[in-house]
Amino acid sequence: GDGSLESISLWNFANGDDELRSLSSRPFAHFGLGQTRVQRYVLNTLDKVQSSWKGLLQMKARGTGNATLVASKAKWKINLSPLGERIAVKSPERVHLFQVEGGSAIKPMDTAGLLGSLGSKTTEQDCRECLWWSESRLLCNVSDTKLLVLQTKDRNVLFEHSFECESPFGMYPLSSAKAMVLRALESESESGWQLACVAQRTPEEMLHSYLAKSKFEEAKQVAKVFQLDAGMVYKRQWLQSQATVSAIEKMLLRVEDKMWVIEQCIATIGEDFDTQKYLLDYGLEQISLILASDKYSKEQKEDLKRMKIRFLRHEDCLQTSLALFDQTYFAEVYSELRNHDIVGAACLFAQTANVDSLQILLQRHPCFLLPNILSILSCFPESMDVNLYRSIFNSVTPGSIASPRQDDDCETREEVSRMGMLEALEEGGAGILCKVTDNVYSHANACKSPPVEVVRTWVTERLLDLVNSGYFQNARNLVDAVSSLTLPVVSKEVSAVFGSTMGFMDAVEIGLIRFDMDARNFLHADNLAKLRILLELSTNETIARDMRKALLPFLDSLVCDQKSKEDLLLQFTQEEFGARPVWVINFLSNLCVYVTQDLKLERAPFVKRAVEMLAAKPNMGDWDVVSGSLSSLLGSLGQEEEESIVVSIKNLCNRVQSARLLEKHGLKLDLATLEEYSKDKRNERTLLRKLLSKAAQQRRQSDKMWDHLWNDACIVCELVFRSSDCEQILAEFC
Repeated sequence: GDGSLESISLWNFANGDDELRSLSSRPFAHFGLGQTRVQRYVLNTLDKVQSSWKGLLQMKARGTGNATLVASKAKWKINLSPLGERIAVKSPERVHLFQVEGGSAIKPMDTAGLLGSLGSKTTEQDCRECLWWSESRLLCNVSDTKLLVLQTKDRNVLFEHSFECESPFGMYPLSSAKAMVLRALESESESGWQLACVAQRTPEEMLHSYLAKSKFEEAKQVAKVFQLDAGMVYKRQWLQSQATVSAIEKMLLRVEDKMWVIEQCIATIGEDFDTQKYLLDYGLEQISLILASDKYSKEQKEDLKRMKIRFLRHEDCLQTSLALFDQTYFAEVYSELRNHDIVGAACLFAQTANVDSLQILLQRHPCFLLPNILSILSCFPESMDVNLYRSIFNSVTPGSIASPRQDDDCETREEVSRMGMLEALEEGGAGILCKVTDNVYSHANACKSPPVEVVRTWVTERLLDLVNSGYFQNARNLVDAVSSLTLPVVSKEVSAVFGSTMGFMDAVEIGLIRFDMDARNFLHADNLAKLRILLELSTNETIARDMRKALLPFLDSLVCDQKSKEDLLLQFTQEEFGARPVWVINFLSNLCVYVTQDLKLERAPFVKRAVEMLAAKPNMGDWDVVSGSLSSLLGSLGQEEEESIVVSIKNLCNRVQSARLLEKHGLKLDLATLEEYSKDKRNERTLLRKLLSKAAQQRRQSDKMWDHLWNDACIVCELVFRSSDCEQILAEFC
């Protein structure tokens, strides 16, 4: 549809042919059409009217100009619309409009009150000339001082412009959206030409049109000609340009809207360090000027203080990014640090084993990182040697955390609390940590080193993660690192965890525990279950090694008195005896070797338990193992031991040795039977006959076998009956 016509442009030129032709060098691009096309149309139009205009001036010089002008009012003028569908006829009395239908039929149009719709004294008789601009718009010259654009369909005025002085003018359409008016100017001070351009869009619309097409130079000309705000041109040009020092000086500094400039300084990331430094310094400078000014409201200044805190954060992050890469600026690194939580960057450095960069972050942003130091340490790969990042453990210190620099005026506790930022930090609002500095965060209650209890819990979990991942040496290094901290992390409970875990790792390494067992299950079990797990796969051949490398360290780590350890061992042997009695006897005999010196326990309870178990199960077999165990047990007994215990062990050793020799020749007798035989000397003949009977049943017999049988029979009689009657033995053999 037809838009509102609200703009007109005026150009004045000196009188003369050369000056009139100089229009060809004037810029017409801001008309909205191509410069060459508009110039050609205007120049052709001026060529047509120049001769008649000169004649008019000559007649006026001869004194006949006024008569000519008056005579022109009485002439009839006819004008055809661009499509030939409407006709405008200007008679001396009024304006007549006709509609052409079917190519031949001409019907008059209703023009009643057409000019009177202005609501002024304008009448149709005042219309000097009319010209079709489009099929529905009509240009009218009213009294040589007013230009009207009429909408014939609705009979209303779209546009009205009054000139300063009365002068006849010619009207020429340039396009459906633009028209040209040429007037002569003559006064006592000057004479010349005035060229007017009527456009369907406003200068503001033209300006935005050029901005949308990124034609910034043309937009600047429009702003200059129509005295519009050039700031929007520089704003758009800045937004579409790369951030450089040159762009800042040519565009950003020319914008009068300083609040917008500050927002751009804080939002833009420079292409290089100089640009970024320029943006931050200029933004802080403008904030300081506004805060010192009385032109801004209290709310605006509050917002600026918050923005200043963001500027300070960006400055801190800029210096951090330079320190990370040997004073080299990388826009991506700077953007990541300033726009995201710095804890995330620290965790990334830990995950990639970048200890040096993490140290720099800890030095420059301690308030953000130290409260989260345990989470950062957890990000180091389990496979990484703990000694490589042992220096990070030194950051786990008690007490408050100091900010890295002195507070700015807007970073003080009072100012931050007044602006409500402390409350927002406590609530943990989304993105709040990305908008504050270390100094601001230092005032929050969350800015504290982890409590000792939390550190102890973390140490336990981290140790178990390392153990379950199979990195035993790293787990041992972790224990060393934690033990060297100034923070009293290693309590009795933590020490017990360390000891249990060390025993677990030693047991896994020597094959006592399955490699796929979860260390947490071992750690959370009671002491008896732990002892059972540690020695589950122990054998008679490995028991001495297992006790040195697994059992003794485990018992040393237990936080209990000596009596509790003794009860634990006795309970363990009692439960295990039913499943593997020989191993338990071997365990007790080896245990008696270490209890006095290493465990500081009494030996007697364990010796008595061994005697009781042998008496309870006299036919356990494996007499070779049992014999060796009892011999070792007997050797460990000192002179201070009770005589009855020593006698009991010696008797057991004799019976076990006898049972071993008899079983060697096929005669299986338990310890209880041998005990019964030893009570009566007459049982010697019975025992010998049983032995010879078993020997005679063997398939392979030789002189050597009978020789061994003779020696063993003598020994058995000596061990069981305390004497050996060789004549009786020989009689039985014969």
